[in-house]
Amino acid sequence: MNWYRNSKIYLPLFNHLIRLILKIKWIKDKYIVDQQWTGKEHEVTEWYKNKNIFFGFSSIRSGTVFLANILTSETKNSHIEHEANIIDYWHYPKAIGNEKEAEKYFRNYRFKEIPTRVSAKCNIYGEVNPFLRLHCKAIKSILPDAKLFHIIRDGREVVRSVMSREILGNKDPFTKLISPPINDPYKNNWVQMTRFEKVCWQWQFENHYIRQHVSHFIMFEELISNYTYFKNHLLDYLGIDISIETWQQYVERPKNITPNYQIGHWENWSDTERDIFKKICGNEMEQYGYKL
Repeated sequence: MNWYRNSKIYLPLFNHLIRLILKIKWIKDKYIVDQQWTGKEHEVTEWYKNKNIFFGFSSIRSGTVFLANILTSETKNSHIEHEANIIDYWHYPKAIGNEKEAEKYFRNYRFKEIPTRVSAKCNIYGEVNPFLRLHCKAIKSILPDAKLFHIIRDGREVVRSVMSREILGNKDPFTKLISPPINDPYKNNWVQMTRFEKVCWQWQFENHYIRQHVSHFIMFEELISNYTYFKNHLLDYLGIDISIETWQQYVERPKNITPNYQIGHWENWSDTERDIFKKICGNEMEQYGYKL
């Protein structure tokens, strides 16, 4: 996939092929999970007992790789993943404005898929998974004892990073499946909106939704610059211990950085870009204390 994303080649049928592959995998995996747990629903519930379960949600390009890496590598007796199941990609657009679909997906599949994939011996199970961001309400309902947190990053940094990748572009397999829900103020103008406007909309829409249902939020900028904040807002909340020395090593070796930005730093954006961002994202930015 990376060679295609980074190339100038555009294959018109490639997006359709990716969606088809994911759909087939979803049907196959759902069948396997159902076969394993039919009539054993109580065993699925038992698997979750006495485990420290957590889920971290965010919009894309918000530092989840950094966080997943340090938690996965440095937490004993645990099973922690970033984007734990590729089928989440397929179900993300289905959950936009559709809470029933989100609840159905997690309850009927992911709730059973996790104990299918993960050893019962682990004491901690966690996901730092942006592709479940619109499933946060469903997860909160189905796993009421799970610890949920919301990672927030300055929307201007996120938009700049997203604009430098294929997301919501021609090479994104899900671009044509993503649009505002019927009651969203941007629904009627979606087709005419520029990609920059759509990326801004996605950031504010998703973070607004997460904020409505997940009260514990963590600022990415503080997470990688202040160990005390990292410990107080994340480690203590999850019941995990990671030393300042280890944290510093991960901070100094960031992964999944954007190698080549396609647009300039937000301080150098045009007046039009600044106005668009402020109009779409300004209110949501203020909720977290970011200054425009």
